[in-house]
Amino acid sequence: MPPLFSGHETFPLRYAWLAKAVEATAQNGHIFSDDSAIATFGVGRNMVRSIKHWGLATGVLESEDRNSTKPSEFGWSTFGPDGWDPYCEDPGTLWVLHWHLCRDAGRAALWYFVFGLWRGHVLDLQRLEPELAKWLGEIEEPAPSASTLKRDFLCLSATYGPSVSSRNLEDSISCPLKSLGLLYSDAGTLHLREGHQRRIPPEVFAYAVIDYWERHHSEAQTLSIQQVLRANGAPGRIFLLSEEHAHDLVTRIEQLEASPFRYDNTAGIQQLYRTDNSRPSELLERFYKTMHPIS
Repeated sequence: MPPLFSGHETFPLRYAWLAKAVEATAQNGHIFSDDSAIATFGVGRNMVRSIKHWGLATGVLESEDRNSTKPSEFGWSTFGPDGWDPYCEDPGTLWVLHWHLCRDAGRAALWYFVFGLWRGHVLDLQRLEPELAKWLGEIEEPAPSASTLKRDFLCLSATYGPSVSSRNLEDSISCPLKSLGLLYSDAGTLHLREGHQRRIPPEVFAYAVIDYWERHHSEAQTLSIQQVLRANGAPGRIFLLSEEHAHDLVTRIEQLEASPFRYDNTAGIQQLYRTDNSRPSELLERFYKTMHPIS
């Protein structure tokens, strides 16, 4: 998909939306184009469109055709009526949602650019705009209008950090991804909080690594640590990890039962080797079964 800007109608993701989207689309795949959508979701038309956007952008929903959507395997398993974490109570779920939002530019291009490509620490439109235009030019895609980019920037800011607008207090406090702490404000300017993201479960990092591996290097049986850390759109970039923390996570993943990869450092070449236990959906299922065992 070409990079997509906007779609969120200026509303950041809210806690209850994903579970509602899964329930509604399981019952009616055309709900988002039906007149009944406003009553079903209990919100206005613009917010209905926003719910659809976030459902697709986070990988909770998937399109069947132009007018029909359904819960994805991940969406149903996590947010369905018997889902693992329908209310986003586990930090691991939030990290998975963040990964899904940022792993490609198809649904949330600015999210992908900021976390997957941007090499600055200070986050403001004056710095972002020329670099974003340069990247879009390299991939022969048109730049968004200034007004569209501003709306995207305000929405991203409200998604992860202190809102730069007081337009809607509910928007500024209700997004679950704020708790990840990836953005902070200093003297009114937003910054990326790079370093030790302590709350990333190793199983979720393993899931992101294998998902990235399958998307970008599906035929390779090895992947260098530097690719995992520093390549465009790689887990280390999107999670804003320090090299030390990434190595710590890899060590912990190797200690898991049925680890999806093993680490080798021979002659200074640091590589991951895939094992037979590396299907992404199975990694998530094992994580949730461990964190939320059935009594």
